[in-house]
Amino acid sequence: MKTSLKQIIVGISILTSVQVNGQLARLLANNTLNGDKEFQSFAFADALGYYKRAYKNDTASHALEWKIAECYRMLNNSRRAEEWYGKIVHLEDVIPTSKFYYAEALKSNGKYEEAKKWFEAYEQEVDDHRIRKKIDAIDNQHVLISDASFYDVSSVSFNVDEADFSPTFYKDGIVFVSARKKSPFQSEYAWDNTAFLDIFYAESKSENEFGEVESFDSQINSKLHDGPIAFYANGSKAVFTRNNIIKGKQNRSSEDTNHLQLFFAEKGEKGWQNIRPFDFNDDEFSIGHATMRADGKVMVFASDKPGGVGNADLYITRYVGGDWTFPDNLGDVINTKGDELFPFYKDSVLYFASSGHGGLGGLDIFGVDLRNPDEILNLGAPINSSQDDFGFIIRNREGYFSSNREGNDNIYHFVDNRPRVQIIEGMVQNDSDGAPIPFSSIEINDSIKFFTNKDGEFSVELPLDEDYVFKAEKEDFELVQSESRYIDPDFSEVIVLKLKPKGLFARIIAIDKETRDVLSEPLIKLKNLTTGEDIEPILIETEATIFPLDRSCEYELMGAKKEYFTGHINEETEHQKGEIDWEIPLEKIVLNKEIALENIYYDLNKATLRPDALVELDKLVKILLENPTIKIELSSHTDSRGSDPYNQDLSQRRAESAVNYIIEQGIDSERIIAKGYGETKLVNRCANDIPCSNDEHQSNRRTEFKVTSY
Repeated sequence: MKTSLKQIIVGISILTSVQVNGQLARLLANNTLNGDKEFQSFAFADALGYYKRAYKNDTASHALEWKIAECYRMLNNSRRAEEWYGKIVHLEDVIPTSKFYYAEALKSNGKYEEAKKWFEAYEQEVDDHRIRKKIDAIDNQHVLISDASFYDVSSVSFNVDEADFSPTFYKDGIVFVSARKKSPFQSEYAWDNTAFLDIFYAESKSENEFGEVESFDSQINSKLHDGPIAFYANGSKAVFTRNNIIKGKQNRSSEDTNHLQLFFAEKGEKGWQNIRPFDFNDDEFSIGHATMRADGKVMVFASDKPGGVGNADLYITRYVGGDWTFPDNLGDVINTKGDELFPFYKDSVLYFASSGHGGLGGLDIFGVDLRNPDEILNLGAPINSSQDDFGFIIRNREGYFSSNREGNDNIYHFVDNRPRVQIIEGMVQNDSDGAPIPFSSIEINDSIKFFTNKDGEFSVELPLDEDYVFKAEKEDFELVQSESRYIDPDFSEVIVLKLKPKGLFARIIAIDKETRDVLSEPLIKLKNLTTGEDIEPILIETEATIFPLDRSCEYELMGAKKEYFTGHINEETEHQKGEIDWEIPLEKIVLNKEIALENIYYDLNKATLRPDALVELDKLVKILLENPTIKIELSSHTDSRGSDPYNQDLSQRRAESAVNYIIEQGIDSERIIAKGYGETKLVNRCANDIPCSNDEHQSNRRTEFKVTSY
């Protein structure tokens, strides 16, 4: 098993004891107590021996069955762990975690449906967000194995019976971690009675064939665990994991544990030197499995430090101004209640192993683009298996990873033969003005079909190194020209397809009557006065609306926009073809600006409306109907002839007469008020006792309105 991994994520279980009588009890107690002692010292292989001897004399002990199952789990023997957890999971008083570990063992042994049942049983007892992910992964295995046939995976030539894992590219080969012995007298690690981990190098002869394995460096390899290692600055610098040893002295925690820590080294003329600890190492917890961006400015590592999301989390730190920043947890999208380990940083993608995200095995390998860390991708089979897969590295379309799929940890080479693809961006535009045409149909090579979005844009994933012909279609439009492109890895162009309306069309805009500025997002309506038909638009753009037209017809155009009076114009299509540009001028509403109503006449000294006045008032009614939010004041004015009080009274009655007519046409009385001004607002010099012509007096006898609010 990966002892470097297990030292980070180990959790000591609460071990129970049993009582028996006589000499057998003493023998059983001695074996059990010795087993507990070894277990608590992380010597799981020796603990297992004691527990199994005790179990021979007490086969009814469920406590011993639990302890034996735990030893097999810590030794990463999923088949035997399944066997021993299976003896206790049906008990009424069994602790819930036994169901979780049993399900994990079943999954590692490829028994997915049975594992799902026990995950569900555990989920009913414990609130653990990992479980739903694991169940979903089991239900979606077909997705995770869909690309398996595209990969070539083979074991590398230097694998041995002892653990080999965590490869990294170096020079013309790879550096890796191994439990192989460098000499027959090398010390063994009590966890599983294997050699302490060291770092080794093997020169590559071909994809999976390597030369003789060599110990990497005597200054980096110590008498305890060393590795994994990551190189940066063109291989001249390294960061590596080892037990907490500084200048030959072991630094232990308050619980007397020698944790894993990170150390830096530089390549010198006589090998690796200037070995120094990471600033944030801590005797009380483990830090390790570092990966470094090529320029040495960003480092990601794993740690079981307190306050994380799960057992072991991933953290990120940056080298700024000669110092490493305080490490930040990568958050609960990447980190889970389980373990996130063995990160590898390539370009903007972080690859890592996780037991908390849903997958095929105990540890699966995942990838996440740190520029958009909300989407975690399981690499799927055959990179991932039902066992533990981790220590992934990639360069171009091939690389290496570690797995215990064939028993012990080994290193595998892979080649990704999946068709290379690239995301191609494009859009569909109106040929006349470049406006986007939404929900257009896109066809590529007469076989790939889909629609643009509401903004006329599309995105499609296409295999590389092929020729493609792009076309667009939309009802009542025709394609101006198809676009042919050869898509290679350097292709970055946005595909633009142009459509133009078929037949006869009007592109109608609204403009400010005074400034001639084009108004955005107006409401445009079109009516065929020849047929009486209201025409539906085929495209509404930000500034324009496009309508289909019939030839030799007269149309009424109506435009509306907040803060403007509704506008109308009439147009004809006699002898027209193609696309016609029409514009509707709209007059901006100016509050309290007086607007004269022409031809509003009254008989002498009367307030009764004449028939010719009703025609003009109907126009005002139409304005109020088409602009339902405005409120107005309608005012009446007289000339200076007659007394001032009389003229004031006459103008008020005339204004009220006009307002009453407008209200009778269905306009809300709260939207209009009547106001008589008499002779107080003359528009010329014709005041009292000043001789004026009839025409000059007529100018003062007027009816006006002004908008008071909208």
